[in-house]
This record gives sequence, C-alpha cells and structure tokens, in this order.
Amino acid sequence: HRWDNYIDEFNRYDANGHILFFGLDKQLIRNLDFGFDYTYRSSQNDSADIVSSGTELTPDGSYYQHSLNGDFSLRANALLPTTLRCSYDYTYRSYNASSPEDSLHFGRRDHRHIINLSTSSRIMTGIQLSFLFTWQWRNATSEILPDIDEIKDYTKYKAGVGLEFYF
Repeated sequence: HRWDNYIDEFNRYDANGHILFFGLDKQLIRNLDFGFDYTYRSSQNDSADIVSSGTELTPDGSYYQHSLNGDFSLRANALLPTTLRCSYDYTYRSYNASSPEDSLHFGRRDHRHIINLSTSSRIMTGIQLSFLFTWQWRNATSEILPDIDEIKDYTKYKAGVGLEFYF
C-alpha cells in the first residue's frame, strides 16, 4: 500500500495506491548476471475531497501502470576489476480521470522508456570509479487532446562520473 500525503498547499496531489512487484535475478554464467522485474502500480487521487472555487478544475491524476525492467551485469578483470551494467525499463501508464474537462488526464496514455549504461571499476581497495549514461523519453497520447505530445512528451539525457568510497 502506498499513501502520498503532501503539505496543505499541494494536497490536491494526495493519493492512495497499491504496488505489486516481483522479480528474478539469475547468474547466467560465471561473470554475467541477468535481472528482470515487473511492477503493477495503481494510484487513486484524493482530489474529490478538495474544496475549490466553482470555476477551478481539480485535476485527477489517478492511474494504473505496468512496468517491465531487464538488466545485464558483466564483471571483468581487464586492467581493473570492473562491472558493466546495461538496463532497459518500459512503463505504460493509463490515467483514470472521469471528466473530459480534465483534458490533461482524461483518456491519456503514457509510454516511458529508460536505458541505463554504467561501469564501476575498483581503482584501489576502498575506492570505485563510476561512469553512467541514462537516456529517458516519454510518449503521451490522449483521446481528447491530440496535441498532448507537445506538452507531455520529453527526452532527457543524464551523464555522470563519480568516486565511491567504501570500507
């Protein structure tokens, strides 16, 4: 069960929901691991309880979604002990708004994709050097707002380098 309870200024986003998750991690061969998981998530906004002015529409961001994720991890000892990881995540979200006046949510379907590539190398005992790259994009469609993609579609890139100290 999940409960989102925001401060008063943002209580229109309060929601109750459920999450169901299962996954599998498997070593395919000595240095190659595979992971797969599925998540079902639902969220029901509490926005019906919010008092608003007569002309202001309270959006209903209630939804259900399905997510699939798969990843591979390869460990190697070329110059340094290194792990290379590649993952892909796909999420389908369907909004449950009941009023066509809520044009940003009524009949809207989102398809989100995330590709992650990362490496982590132990450069000495207690220190790892990491590189990562993430590519994420969303495609939105709507039954009543044909140009929803101009508002809700996006592409995002993230790259990073880091040192991790452990003991």
